[in-house]
Amino acid sequence: MRELLALPLLMPLGLALVVGLLNLTTPSRLRFLLWSSPPLSLGSWVMLGAGGGAALSAALSATAGFTAKRKPKPKAETWQAPAPKAAPSQQWPERDPQEPAPTVSVPFRVVNSKAEQQPDWDQANDDDW
Repeated sequence: MRELLALPLLMPLGLALVVGLLNLTTPSRLRFLLWSSPPLSLGSWVMLGAGGGAALSAALSATAGFTAKRKPKPKAETWQAPAPKAAPSQQWPERDPQEPAPTVSVPFRVVNSKAEQQPDWDQANDDDW
């Protein structure tokens, strides 16, 4: 089954190599800022890029399997129920279930007792401007 999985994963590499083989006659240079590459065919650049990327990916995938020497895991300990927690030192006062819900008293004050009058724009005078 794994062999069939490799086929769709290698298709982009195969496609890039086919495109590179079809473009072997077109010379081109790569330029990056002030650096310029030697003239190679476009197909060579495509195959170098695809092959280099595949090689780098394979190398990183292979090294991902190698890990530092691990210590063996300790044997699983048997589960023990946690110790009961101590009761809180302060007990909340109890209320009778039929007692109405408590009300909250919040102090407030009136900032402006007079309602400000909004100007009537239909009757505005030019003196107001």
